This record gives sequence, structure tokens and C-alpha cells, in this order.
Amino acid sequence: MDKALQLRAKVPGFDPLWLWEGDRRGLSYDLRIRIEEEEAKEATGELVRREG
Repeated sequence: MDKALQLRAKVPGFDPLWLWEGDRRGLSYDLRIRIEEEEAKEATGELVRREG
């Protein structure tokens, strides 16, 4: 949550609720790709923690 609030402070008009609700309208292609990559890393990390 802290990172979302930091983004909100740096990016005018940014609302972290967009990400929590899955609304990616208006986000740049680059930002959407970076978000998807981070989500994939988190999902992989969750699987490793559960198996370990």
C-alpha cells in the first residue's frame, strides 16, 4: 500500500484504486506491461512460498 500512496503523490491524478479494481484505462502500454510483470513475479513468489 505504501508504494501505491507514493505513486499517488508523484503522479497527478493517479488513484491506487484503479489498480486494486483492475481498471487500467488510460495507463500507458509501458506501465501496463510493468504492472503485469510485477504481478507475475508476485504470483510466482506465492507459489514458491506455499510449496516450501
